[in-house]
Amino acid sequence: FLGELGYDSMVPSYFYDAGGICYINFAYSQDGVICYPDLIQVGVSLDSGRVTYLNAEGYLNNHTARELSATLSLEQASALLPLPSLEEGRLCIVPSQGENELLCYEFLCADENGRHYLFYINAKTGDDEVIFILIEDQNGTLTV
Repeated sequence: FLGELGYDSMVPSYFYDAGGICYINFAYSQDGVICYPDLIQVGVSLDSGRVTYLNAEGYLNNHTARELSATLSLEQASALLPLPSLEEGRLCIVPSQGENELLCYEFLCADENGRHYLFYINAKTGDDEVIFILIEDQNGTLTV
């Protein structure tokens, strides 16, 4: 659907179900790096499978070619995590305070109680930039 509209290289990130509509967040992928500011949200009716909602504001406002050079390796960034990673990390672009963007490594981690977190380690400085708690249930996944 997105490719037909000219939105190429979009990958799904998270989804949630609300009122019979499955909302799926897609982010642009540049050379395998997920660009979260270039977000498109699509709503699909669970009854008919028809697209009922499209919000491409993030993509339209932010999409551009980006410089993607990391100083830290994936292994160096992984060593900075406070919790064990559940899967191999990946490079991504995340928005920062103001109108800037940061190249980060994204890691899915879990604490001793099984709660999932997303950690974003700056790929140039090694700083913790963002930490999200994942709220996961039968309706999908949201970040807090």
